Amino acid sequence: MSETAIKEGEAINYVLEGIDQTVKDGVMTALEFFGKEKSDNGNKIEDVIKVNKLRTAYNTLITALVNTRLNDLNKQQRLFLATGAIGDFVEIGENRINLLDPEIYKQLLEAFETKDSLSALSQVVFSVPDKMRALAEGNIELIDTSGKKKRKKDDIRDPKKVKAELEWKKNDALKAGANLVRTLGTNIDKMLQLDATKLKTLKLNFDALDKYMGILAKGERVTPEEKKLKSALAMRSDGMAKVLADFTKMYAETFTRSAESVDAIKEKVDVIKELENDLSKVSDVVADQSSRVFDSFRPEHVEIIKKDISILNSFIVTAAEKAGNRVPYSGARILLNSQIIDMPTAMTNYLCTPHNVIESLKKILSIHTNAFPIDEDGNYKIPPILIEPLRNYVDFLEDRFVMGFVSGESGKKGAYVTFSPIDFQVMKAIGMYLAKDPVYDYRGEINEGTFMGDYTGKIEKTAQVKWTGADKKMNMVMSAELVDAASRDDAVQDYMDFMFNALNGLGPPPKMSKRKINVLLRYATVKSMENNVKLLLTYVAQSEPTEVRDTILKYTNRNYEQSKEMVRACVKEDAMVQRILGNNPEMVIAKIFV
Repeated sequence: MSETAIKEGEAINYVLEGIDQTVKDGVMTALEFFGKEKSDNGNKIEDVIKVNKLRTAYNTLITALVNTRLNDLNKQQRLFLATGAIGDFVEIGENRINLLDPEIYKQLLEAFETKDSLSALSQVVFSVPDKMRALAEGNIELIDTSGKKKRKKDDIRDPKKVKAELEWKKNDALKAGANLVRTLGTNIDKMLQLDATKLKTLKLNFDALDKYMGILAKGERVTPEEKKLKSALAMRSDGMAKVLADFTKMYAETFTRSAESVDAIKEKVDVIKELENDLSKVSDVVADQSSRVFDSFRPEHVEIIKKDISILNSFIVTAAEKAGNRVPYSGARILLNSQIIDMPTAMTNYLCTPHNVIESLKKILSIHTNAFPIDEDGNYKIPPILIEPLRNYVDFLEDRFVMGFVSGESGKKGAYVTFSPIDFQVMKAIGMYLAKDPVYDYRGEINEGTFMGDYTGKIEKTAQVKWTGADKKMNMVMSAELVDAASRDDAVQDYMDFMFNALNGLGPPPKMSKRKINVLLRYATVKSMENNVKLLLTYVAQSEPTEVRDTILKYTNRNYEQSKEMVRACVKEDAMVQRILGNNPEMVIAKIFV
């Protein structure tokens, strides 16, 4: 079929293009069942039954497309893989079954055929077709069968970047070596000026000086001839010594510098040899990558993709259907109107197209500026974000994010900053990344020094005296209790709520203790460190000054003077801080830096 503009209701025909008739019949039967209100017996059909039939049809159609159409997908089939959008409506017999608003379907077709490749963030956001290609190219690995852990591997740098760096180092070594050779050449030229006459003069002066020293050594035992020679040589001794000294000084420096240059050149040659060896190896890797440039899906690629589908299906649907913000059709996998809360704003607020996710990432990263580490090029090192046809699902699986195409979060409108449901879904993902570390270390103790280890609670130890035994012997008993506790889900939700409130001047969420606010601000930079200091002074310093001190010292790598200056500047400039702590910076500093 042609991929020109299609009429409403025809999209499903394009999605089913080239598919076995048995699969087509199964899909149409499931859609027909979805459109029914009551069963043949007159009983109301439960949503869960419809969802199961739709999901079965989805899985069957996905399998058929992967097995037979990966290299020949039309744009409607690509859209179905990416979003679960099977069409706007379908007519079966006399029944019209509405699936998705026609205008939304049309906009989705346009959105997924337009690549947002200018942003560096476009390299980390993957639709399902993008992910399939990345799996085939080996740029994304399969997760293990639990779906929750990555395969352990070393952090491998891009071979092309490594090659460029090695070439730069080699060129630098070549330039340094060329300069050394030029210096050595100058010294060699000086050495070549040593002709036989100069060397003979040097030898004559040396022999005369040697003879003079021998006569001096004899003292009174010199012969008359030696006495005359002694007088003659005494008059010439200063001149002879000067000739020898000048000659040796000049050429000693030349020979010394030459020797140093030769050693340095040898060192550079060794470095260049090593770099060339490394370049040869990395060039082979780059060449191998180039030879494996993706051109079409092969049988081995299909097997990897099918395994990935199976792994994800084993846990993401169940998680979506158990989520607190689920709707009846969260796990249907086929995109439906009923999954979207507000249809008029669906494209901008609820549907996680790669473009929308990238824009939300930009927005959140401009606020939470240290959400991810930075690479050598100054770009964020963000794990892949894989968008799956699903509603209200987002998780971080140690080396990747997986999020549903339809956000189930609620948007919030603030006085200064508004977050859409997509923004909150992306923020939730970043919150999960922040809280990714285990709560306990290998000894079973609280994993202090990590966000989650510090946020999970505070250990309070108490000592009690107990009288035990018949003779009432006194024993000291120690007990420990975790207070102000928080789960990982609590931490992520607190992070989202605090960010929204702090940016809109609403104050922290009531359920967040001062300790939790301090821990969050210790690990998450909200716009800038100076802004973090302001938030700490506003919300925490009055009741937890020493905790605030430790957090600010962490910002400055324990530089007390710099930390005090940050507090001083904040107190001078911020009216809110002045209302809470007073307008005397030195008194505030004295309270915090006890």
